[in-house]
Amino acid sequence: MTKNTMIFIFLNMIYLLIWYATNKIRSTKVGKELDSGFEFYNSLNNSDKENYWKEDTKILNLFFVFFIISMDISVLLLFNENNLWIFSLVVGLIISSVVAIILSINLRKKYK
Repeated sequence: MTKNTMIFIFLNMIYLLIWYATNKIRSTKVGKELDSGFEFYNSLNNSDKENYWKEDTKILNLFFVFFIISMDISVLLLFNENNLWIFSLVVGLIISSVVAIILSINLRKKYK
């Protein structure tokens, strides 16, 4: 294996570990309390809480999917010495964040 391949695999493993840990923490009571949407979650009735949390977790996972794609594209561009790698990373972060924010706003509207 080449050095670049090893770096690529290592970065993806670290990213997937962070993703996994984030989901594990969110599934605990402390994780819910640390979440920025906890106050809204607490304002829901008991029947809506679980559905809201599952849909909110799907939005978080969608963010991770979009961002890992842009991260991988950026790393490949960097390995090929293409200066667009930083642009790709920034655009990926912006798109991932905007999509997650819009979906989160729509989710809150759905449960109000």
